[in-house]
Amino acid sequence: DINPFSSSCAALTEGTITVQIDGNNDCAPDVGEQGAANWIIEIRTPDDSYFVKTNDNGEYNGFIPTTATEATVQPINSYWGVCVPSLPLENIGQDTVNAAFAVAPLVECPLMWVDLSAPFLRRCFDSNYIIRYCNNGTIAADDVREELALAIYMAAILGQ
Repeated sequence: DINPFSSSCAALTEGTITVQIDGNNDCAPDVGEQGAANWIIEIRTPDDSYFVKTNDNGEYNGFIPTTATEATVQPINSYWGVCVPSLPLENIGQDTVNAAFAVAPLVECPLMWVDLSAPFLRRCFDSNYIIRYCNNGTIAADDVREELALAIYMAAILGQ
């Protein structure tokens, strides 16, 4: 993991900030609710803002500046809402800091995201393309299929 505070001179404490999908519509994070992966959390201090990302379990486990006053979560797209978008960070200076957000779907719809990239392209040489895809919607996407159409002067060399 990368420590976003490694270049900071601030004193740090350990903490956990979670983002959970509200499964029972009470707009509160509850034990056993699914975590929301890859959500961005802003940690604010009086002088700076730091941005961290949740892991696959919907958690950020790491360092938090002891001067931090608030954590904020922004929805990853317009299909999601955050019940309470900002929370005060309490117990700063103690051994650990904890905060938990609940997020809920505003509409039930899949939202596919696709990214195609290449480090560089050079004519008459093999080039590697990276294709990444994800459903950022609020429900599963059934029968999803991605197609890549190559120009007539390109040939696919399938590999790893």
